[in-house]
Amino acid sequence: MARILLTCAIILGIGAAIVVLSPESKATRVAVDTARANIFWMTPSTPSNTQKFTAALRDLGHEPPRAYRLNDNNVYFSTRVTHKSPEMLVHEYQQAFVNSGLNSRAWLQSTEGLLSQPSTASRMTQFDERSEAAMAGEVLPASVSRNHFVMTGMLVNNPADSQSEDDSLTASVEAIEKARVRLAASYTQCGGDPAALKRAQQRAKNQPLQEGSAAQKLDTALARQSSCDSGGPQYCSDLRERLNAGNAELKAIEAAINAQPGLKDCEALRKFDRDTLSMMSEQMTDRVYAFRSLEATRDPASGQTMVTASWSDEEFDMNSVLADEYPVSRNGADEIPLCDSCKRALSFDGTADEALYSTHSLWSTEPVSRVASEYISSLTRDGWDYIDGDSLARQVLARIETPEPDTGSVLRFRRDQQSMTINLRSDRNSGRTLITVGTTQ
Repeated sequence: MARILLTCAIILGIGAAIVVLSPESKATRVAVDTARANIFWMTPSTPSNTQKFTAALRDLGHEPPRAYRLNDNNVYFSTRVTHKSPEMLVHEYQQAFVNSGLNSRAWLQSTEGLLSQPSTASRMTQFDERSEAAMAGEVLPASVSRNHFVMTGMLVNNPADSQSEDDSLTASVEAIEKARVRLAASYTQCGGDPAALKRAQQRAKNQPLQEGSAAQKLDTALARQSSCDSGGPQYCSDLRERLNAGNAELKAIEAAINAQPGLKDCEALRKFDRDTLSMMSEQMTDRVYAFRSLEATRDPASGQTMVTASWSDEEFDMNSVLADEYPVSRNGADEIPLCDSCKRALSFDGTADEALYSTHSLWSTEPVSRVASEYISSLTRDGWDYIDGDSLARQVLARIETPEPDTGSVLRFRRDQQSMTINLRSDRNSGRTLITVGTTQ
């Protein structure tokens, strides 16, 4: 979920930057690929989730959408400027989403606010409700403050759509059993106290499944099935017993670990957590087929709030956006220069009149100085005029009160009516040089 939200934030940031940095007025920059974008403003008798979202935007006074391509995915942006505060706008947008049929209710509390509350059964129930709503395409506030809000949602395929419900339920029970075996092995490897685990197992034995928990919902689904993977009622009963046993064992190991705080620093248990989160993330990204996000930022000086909405059509490939290297298929992206060691991760450019702008994210294993030298050499050879970009970059960073990067460089080029800016910086975590190429005409 974190990877998905981060991706939505990146897409929002690109859209906001294009709107803010566009030198032309809004009136001359709303033209889009009408055949693809304007359909989202239509409201047929049975509107799709995406059409409900865009209908709400239209009623709220957003401009017509701008159409872009992100690694071969169709994505859209629409903005609105108002004097209302982000806190007031959360109420207004949530009510509009209810009115359009997108949201089942007005979600006014932010996920961030819910996280700050003490961990209780009530809070867990609220999290379950929010998760189900978010993955059903509803748009919920992620964070809300006096001068800012972020709201997100997505559409997710049901695993049962690609396999029988019986197979899906059986696979879920088997996944719990595999997790139990791996966690038990990690507990032993970390030197967990066998006596503490035995006491926890006694306490967990025969305890009912927690009301509203994922295990309880799975048990209810199993109880409704008469076939259970064609094995008949007896096999279904056996699956429920395996579910209860596996869940009780997981809870017991978790309780034993909590009783020994020092175990949480053990690398084997930390790796179990990382592997589990990674597996869940991969499963989730495989299922996402649409997203929608909104971000509102208020300028305290003018009192104006800009709301930027971004969304995809319902054929969005999340894996293509998260890929470390993605071979974009369209011809336009091939015109973006790649150094010998460069790999392309993201290509983002407009359609129709919006084709004036593009942004591309690349990376290289070579240091910043070598990549910069190679770009200057190859681009000047191709007829681009090199302009020192570092002084301009410092001016921009000063205006937005952002500290200058300690290891980086900005290169600017011009050829005929085209401009290109290449931003290079060293990433300490990966050891790579991260490259952003922006073009305008």
